[in-house]
Parts: sequence; C-alpha cells; structure tokens
Amino acid sequence: MAPFIFTKRNGIHILDLQQTTKMIDDVHDYIVKLVSNGGKVMFVGTKKQAQDAIAEEAVKAGMPISTSAGSADCLRIIRLFAARAASQGLAS
Repeated sequence: MAPFIFTKRNGIHILDLQQTTKMIDDVHDYIVKLVSNGGKVMFVGTKKQAQDAIAEEAVKAGMPISTSAGSADCLRIIRLFAARAASQGLAS
C-alpha cells in the first residue's frame, strides 16, 4: 500500500489517485484476460458491511466467495511465502 500513499495527515492516509487509477486499470485488464481464459477469481469480503454486496456480485459472476477473516489471513500468508520463495530463487 505504501507506494500509493501520497501523504498522511492527522493519522489519515491520502492516496495518490494517479497511481491508484493506473493500477486499477492494470488489474482490470488482468482480471478480464484471466476470466476470458477460464480462470477464477475468489471474492473475499471480511468486513461485515461489505459481505452481502460482495457475495451478491460473486454469485452473479459465478465465482467463489469467502467471507471469513481466517481465509483472508491464509491468503496473506500464501502471498508472504510466495514472495519469500521468489526472493530466494525458489520459485519462478
């Protein structure tokens, strides 16, 4: 998240919208390509107020969903291990 933070004021992070918009466009293109080739995207919604909306969109898209905070933690751990393995030349 740090590369996208423009500044911090009174404990509130102000995002750099130019970088954020570019990244959202890049992610959109990646997701479209992935799904058009038969790939799946897991929808993860761990915030109570967002769970229903995320579940509804996942069902519409025919994609898997998780609303458990534990699954979000597992995804973070997997990403951490993958990054460490890559940094040590253990993964491609």
